[in-house]
Amino acid sequence: MGWTGTRRLLRALACLLPLGSSVAALADEPGAVVLTILHTNDTHGHVLSGTNLSDETHGGLARAATVARQVRQTMPNVLLFDTGDWAHGTPEEYLSAGAASASVLRAVGYDAICPGNHEFGWGADAARTDLMAVGCPVVCANLLDATTGQPWDPVRPWVIFTKSSVRVAVFGLTTLETVSLEWPSFLAGIKFEDPFAAAARLVPELRRQADVVVLLSHLGLAQDLLLAAAVPGIDLILGGHSHSNVTTRLTAGGAVIAQTGAYAERIGRVDLLLRPTTNGNGYLIADVNGKDGRWWGSGPEAPLGATYPTSPSIELDGSYAPDPTVVSAYAIYRDEARWRQEQVLATADAAITDEGAPGDTPLSRLVADQIRAATGADVALVDGKMRGTIGPGKVTAGQAWAALGGYTAQNVVKLRATGTALRQALEQWAGSPAGLAIGVSGLWASYNPAKQLGKRVQDVRVAGQPPDPDPARWEPLEPNREYTVAAVAYVARRFPSLMACRVESNQLGWTRELLAKGLRAAGRIAPDMRSRLVRTRG
Repeated sequence: MGWTGTRRLLRALACLLPLGSSVAALADEPGAVVLTILHTNDTHGHVLSGTNLSDETHGGLARAATVARQVRQTMPNVLLFDTGDWAHGTPEEYLSAGAASASVLRAVGYDAICPGNHEFGWGADAARTDLMAVGCPVVCANLLDATTGQPWDPVRPWVIFTKSSVRVAVFGLTTLETVSLEWPSFLAGIKFEDPFAAAARLVPELRRQADVVVLLSHLGLAQDLLLAAAVPGIDLILGGHSHSNVTTRLTAGGAVIAQTGAYAERIGRVDLLLRPTTNGNGYLIADVNGKDGRWWGSGPEAPLGATYPTSPSIELDGSYAPDPTVVSAYAIYRDEARWRQEQVLATADAAITDEGAPGDTPLSRLVADQIRAATGADVALVDGKMRGTIGPGKVTAGQAWAALGGYTAQNVVKLRATGTALRQALEQWAGSPAGLAIGVSGLWASYNPAKQLGKRVQDVRVAGQPPDPDPARWEPLEPNREYTVAAVAYVARRFPSLMACRVESNQLGWTRELLAKGLRAAGRIAPDMRSRLVRTRG
């Protein structure tokens, strides 16, 4: 008996087995279609590596592109999606305001993407430019023009693809947390609608128009589970935002839910088997690879005789070579970033460390000092969760930038805050000094977190201009006096009393840019080992 006869026999026998073993027979039915969906999320600019940017032996969107190309060569109906947060995380992204990853997404060849919160880290205008450059539809149903209520250009709420007569409706939803994470002026003209309301409005219409409804979600896994239960009619939710690596074929409320972690360590794959409806007017999902723990495997028992994954995602290990088209698209940004990072900014007399982190450390003091010097503000406020060491010896831009961590963009704003507003912010901080970790310049305070709200901060002093090196000689904070405060925007957003202050500038510059400016002006730096936020027990 030849291979064809053997395969037919095996499939005939498979039909006698329990449901779940006869998926190959279902695929042999007239009109049956296998649809393959690939997906990525939260890649954060990692093009040539996974989580560790210095290890390029595995991971990265260039390897994801190789997997996608191979799957497209072996499967008849393939779609590739991304669920957001690609424009953030690397020097290339910082220096190009997200254009580096936009260029890469175009080279990879996505069919559609949904924006995440980090796509707005450089403001609405830069986000629009990046989204228009990705080379595919950008879908997000809850991203609206604040004036007209229509979809915010260039975003559309949904798109429909047709694969072997199967109509696949794809819509997107992004997190409302964007509003609290980004500086208000950066989102001017944009309204973020409640994603559950948007889905409830849209899904019934998509069900009338399509056979399969797919959500590209940047809401996080917990929200995806709630949404699947609250809004029936979604077949597949491809998630992001929470960096969850879903390792089983998860289902909830009738929807399959998938997410691949973060930093381009993996690419997700979902294979659907569809069969025509009895009236011939559409298709129904007959099976999903991995559903209820039933993986299709390979060989004659598998649909189309193909080989299918036995887990929800494919690890981008070293067996996959980076795609040359993607590498080429990225090269100009990578070369520029390397050159910029090699620039020497200053000389450190000793190592400036994160000793005592999170919070008031030699490292956070240095960064706050340089931002204050570069902006001329009375007080500087930075993220106290930064980690790393600068120096000793020559300090390059790459070394300084690497210590910052956190958001890539890190916009710095200038506020005019009264002494009362500053003290209120410090009172809030003192109740959770590790959770709200900050670094300061031009300000010294003593506090006791055990005290009740309003009595935690005991003494606050400001340095004045020019600053005296000894905080003991600094001036007491005056309640009614206005002080200029240069603050990293997302840090200022944590404190309502500061957000109520008058904004003098919505953008003084970026943290990395201002740090570099301050270091160049200083020329020589040394660690300041004196605490500026002093915990007491009295």
